[in-house]
Amino acid sequence: MVKGLKLELSLAVVDRGSNNRYGRGEGSGEVGDGIGEHPRGFPPHAIYSFASAGAGVSVLSTGPRPVYYSRLVTNEFQFGVSDPINGGLNTKERLAYLDAMVRGQYRFFLNAQTSVTVEWRNERTFRARVAEERNKIAGAYERMLDLFLRGGYLTEAEARALPIDLNVEITDHRTDRSRSLPDVTSMSR
Repeated sequence: MVKGLKLELSLAVVDRGSNNRYGRGEGSGEVGDGIGEHPRGFPPHAIYSFASAGAGVSVLSTGPRPVYYSRLVTNEFQFGVSDPINGGLNTKERLAYLDAMVRGQYRFFLNAQTSVTVEWRNERTFRARVAEERNKIAGAYERMLDLFLRGGYLTEAEARALPIDLNVEITDHRTDRSRSLPDVTSMSR
């Protein structure tokens, strides 16, 4: 559940003294794969997919957010194989499960997405602010790994093999953009 966890830091850079504040949301997409064919003499074909709660679905797992699936059995020669793709649980949902595993010990306050508005002053203070925000997220991530170590969910070797994966995205909302912002997207903590 921790492996492959991708966290995001979104920074909106605004003019000094600006009252503008920016945020962001989440979304998902859909992809169509086309038509599948059922060869003659083969047993019925079953199609499994993640589903929302409702009639005719089954519970796959319980937790902070129950996960459901549906099963469709077909004997038809051709059948559609288009399915919504969301990569399974998103980061926010994975964090909710991880948090539930250690509930009662200590909450690690790690978010899938962190959005921050930064007032532009100069390059030095901008770099310092980005480093500060990265360190906050990295500290929460390290506390989470420590909880899983202490709880016996991870070994030392497994924890070392799970470095933080933090994507930094910057949006420049300054009035004067004649001077580019420094590239801090790949800056190490």
